[in-house]
Amino acid sequence: MGRKQKLFIQALTTQYACNVSATCKAIGLSRRMYYRWIDECPDFKEAIEDAREALVDLAETKLQQNIMEGKEASIFFFLKTQGKDRGYIETVEQKVSLNPFEELMMNLPDQEPNEEPEKKE
Repeated sequence: MGRKQKLFIQALTTQYACNVSATCKAIGLSRRMYYRWIDECPDFKEAIEDAREALVDLAETKLQQNIMEGKEASIFFFLKTQGKDRGYIETVEQKVSLNPFEELMMNLPDQEPNEEPEKKE
């Protein structure tokens, strides 16, 4: 891995929280070159993936801290995403109502257009 690639990784992980655009701008690198490095340098790609995983780990740690501190938004988020099997899931109820004309049309007998209705004898 080259010097500029190492500089990119350092800036990405320590200053820009894995924001690729901000890191590219800060070190004067085009996004095209960034994606070229991803395609052509397995070590660079692995370092980027490791940085993203580390950021997810950090976010999970912060979420756990918030839960332990009783922060309701974090508790709700956790239960909605991780407690679904225990019934912590949001559902959307929809009530469909027809206007009287639609209801009348729905109750008409099926017949072809221009067909005479059957006569009862």
